Amino acid sequence: MPPNSGRASATLSPLRDDLDPGLRAFVEDLRQVSSQLELGVRRYASRRFITASALSHYLSGLRIPPWDLVADLITDVEEKRGPLTPGAEAALRELHRRASERDRGGRETQLLEARLAEADEETRRITTRQRALEEALLKRERRLKEVQARCQRLELRLEGEVLVHRGEVETWRGEYARLEEERSLLQEAVVHLREALAVAQAELAAAEDRCDRLENQLDELAAAPDGGELPWVTAMLEADRRPVPELVRAVGDLEQRTRAATAMDLVRSAGQSRSVEEVAGLLAALRREGWDGHARTALAAIAVAPAPLPAEPHRQRRRAP
Repeated sequence: MPPNSGRASATLSPLRDDLDPGLRAFVEDLRQVSSQLELGVRRYASRRFITASALSHYLSGLRIPPWDLVADLITDVEEKRGPLTPGAEAALRELHRRASERDRGGRETQLLEARLAEADEETRRITTRQRALEEALLKRERRLKEVQARCQRLELRLEGEVLVHRGEVETWRGEYARLEEERSLLQEAVVHLREALAVAQAELAAAEDRCDRLENQLDELAAAPDGGELPWVTAMLEADRRPVPELVRAVGDLEQRTRAATAMDLVRSAGQSRSVEEVAGLLAALRREGWDGHARTALAAIAVAPAPLPAEPHRQRRRAP
């Protein structure tokens, strides 16, 4: 062993006398390589994340190290002292192979120990996860108790508030029902009044139109010679009772005198003042004579004929028992 191996050899015991010669040769070469690091067993074991006792067993010949560990040792030595000769590394590999073949039981032991280490690592990971889950569960259970207690307090408080304000709630419910009924009645009244207003507007337009026609007729009557007779005026005044044939002849006479507007007024007046059956006969007679425009005027006059206002719905409902 070289002089610079003092620190490593200080922690290693001598090799046993009964050690297999092949294994002894391998261990001696392994010790020679490791001594070049000038590190103690514990320090180098911590660097390679193995136990000091395991490394001590490897360097004492009690166990054969895996070749990966030997390769890591060679790499560490080469980083510090420079590369080994190809022959030295090859010789060490050959000694390791022979020792491994002779120590079959040791290899099985190493395999079992490796499996044990993996199982132990898995156990530690599971234990860590289990502790984390237990802590999380404990926190959630503690929070659940707090929330449940708060919910119970709020439930009791709500029950008390309901009892206190139950009378007020019933009062407001009655007021709401009354207002809702009044709102429904007002909505119906608005609809009926709008319809009645539309009818009144149509009637107003018809009445104003009639006033305009009567004013025109008065002007024409005033402009006629004294004692002069205007047949169409008589026909207009008697539009509600003259027979249909006479009305049709009066319309034709006015058309021949280019008084189409007056003829239209006559037809409109007759349509507003007669029954539906009479207006139907007037329409047929006008169409037979070719006066389709006057027939449409008579038909429109029926649509705007005055009608009574509808009764207010809310008043009727209030009279109902």
